[in-house]
Amino acid sequence: MEEEEPGEEATTTTPPPPPPGGGGTAGNDDPLAPPPNSLGVVAGWGISNPNASASSSPSSTLTVDPVLDTDLEMTSDLLQYVKLPVVSQAECEASYASRSVSYNITDNMFCAGFFEGGRDTCLGDSGGAFVMEDEVSRRWAVFGLVSWGGPEECGSLRVYGVYTRVAKYVEWIQSHLHAAPWW
Repeated sequence: MEEEEPGEEATTTTPPPPPPGGGGTAGNDDPLAPPPNSLGVVAGWGISNPNASASSSPSSTLTVDPVLDTDLEMTSDLLQYVKLPVVSQAECEASYASRSVSYNITDNMFCAGFFEGGRDTCLGDSGGAFVMEDEVSRRWAVFGLVSWGGPEECGSLRVYGVYTRVAKYVEWIQSHLHAAPWW
C-alpha cells in the first residue's frame, strides 16, 4: 500500500450499493447477490450470431468450444447490449449439472439469461460488466462480469451465461487499488 504524500487526501472506494430489491430474496441466501428475475444489462462487442461464418459454405458453422479458433472478423464493430434476468442459484446449478461435462457453479458466480434462450452474451463479451440500477439511489453498479457459458451455442435453451459476482471481490479490489502501479 502506498503512503500518502503530505497534503494529499486519502480517497476511499465504497462497495456497490445493495442490489435492487435488497437481495436476500427467497432462494437467494446471499444478501449481496442480485435477486432472481431482476434485470441487468450487459454490453459488448462479441459475436452476435454464433452460426454465422466468414466462410460462404452453408455447412460451415462456428463452434464455441475452441476459443482460439474463433474468427475475429465475426465480432461486432458496434457496441451491443442485452437485458437479461438473473436466474436463481438453484436453477443455475441444475442447468449446468445436467450437462454431459461436469461444470462447477460456485457461490462466486451467478447466472443470467432466458430459459428459452434467444438472447445471451457470447464469445468476445467476456469481461464485460453486468450492471443494474439501484431503485433507490438511481445509480448503476456492476454486479457481475461476463465469465463463461455452456458448450452449446450462445442463446440456447436453458444455457445461461455465467458471471463472476463482483461483490465477492470488492475487498480484494480495494486492497489492490492502493497498491503500487504494475508498470
